[in-house]
Amino acid sequence: MSDDERIRAEVRAFADRDGTLRAAILAGRPIDPDLADRVEMLEFRDRADLVDLGFVASLPRLRWLDLVGTGVRDLAPLAAASRLEHLSLTRSAVGDLTPLAHLPALAELILGRTAVTDLTPLAGSATLRRLDLGETPIGDLAQLGMLPRLTVLDIGNAPALRRIDLTGFPALETLVGVSVGEATAWPATFPATLRELIIGDAAWPEGRPLPDLPRLITPDWRLIDDGAACSHSFEFWRLVCGDEGREAAGEAARWKAPEAAISADDPDGRGHRGG
Repeated sequence: MSDDERIRAEVRAFADRDGTLRAAILAGRPIDPDLADRVEMLEFRDRADLVDLGFVASLPRLRWLDLVGTGVRDLAPLAAASRLEHLSLTRSAVGDLTPLAHLPALAELILGRTAVTDLTPLAGSATLRRLDLGETPIGDLAQLGMLPRLTVLDIGNAPALRRIDLTGFPALETLVGVSVGEATAWPATFPATLRELIIGDAAWPEGRPLPDLPRLITPDWRLIDDGAACSHSFEFWRLVCGDEGREAAGEAARWKAPEAAISADDPDGRGHRGG
């Protein structure tokens, strides 16, 4: 068997295994223990029929869980997911984050377009590095307290947010504020660690200079880029600006940046341009 044939066979085997697992979960059938013990990543997209997360108890190695567009509302089964690093709940029915309060490994949490308003279960997290609150009804970032390792924060188009308080994020490197409205007050100063600011279509205070940063996407979608390695979030919006300019950017404000896995080779969830 050639290398290409071997790789294709491995891909087919992985797809078959993944499909078998998802089918069992959706049908409410028991999960084969040998299969369950190997699963580290699992994705369900636009499955409104997925409501119960009880299957998580059968997946002891689960690190990555994508529940975009599902009917999941109750996160209680995740309270014991001690290895879970990445959780995406975009467009899900979730509103209460209490079960996530003490997850020891959670590093990326994607909450875009959910009904979440109470962020206090995340307060003081020592592990959280990326938090996406885009298009949520959150009103106060101070609920989060001190998040010492947070490097990427998305607050784009969060209409209830009246003040952008970044004092609790001493390691913040990337801030996404796409379509932030006039009713939201920007901070007087930004963290000294900030390297990337994405504020396309945002209402920036008239007459206030834009911050001097290595990488910036301005309210009128101009790109300022020093060419250095950047976060996945900035890479996404940089490509939008480069591909179609402002017309594409207006549509892209309804997208979310790719949710790249945190791995041993990329522990901070930061991407690097090829070359």
